[in-house]
Amino acid sequence: MDIDIGIGIGDIERDLMEVFARACGLGSIGPSTPMNEIRARAEKAGIMTGRAMGAILHEGPISADIAMVIRSFEEDYKARFLRSVTRVAGPGGKLRGLWDGQDSE
Repeated sequence: MDIDIGIGIGDIERDLMEVFARACGLGSIGPSTPMNEIRARAEKAGIMTGRAMGAILHEGPISADIAMVIRSFEEDYKARFLRSVTRVAGPGGKLRGLWDGQDSE
């Protein structure tokens, strides 16, 4: 039996990504935060988001195969978070430009 609670998967995904990004310290990065630390925080946030989304979206009985489903989601979301932080905080990224005192345009 499906129950519609008026929240789409996209909304849940976005909210979970925000929660885990904050929980893993991505909201407190700055110019003195080393890029390897930013990437480590992003990986952790991605893995946590993947675990949650894998569990939410898993269909069928709970069995050993759920571990493989969740692992797949962890890797996908970890990659997504890493691409995002590299794009904004890596060389040429908007945050990096602001931190380095460059014009953002």
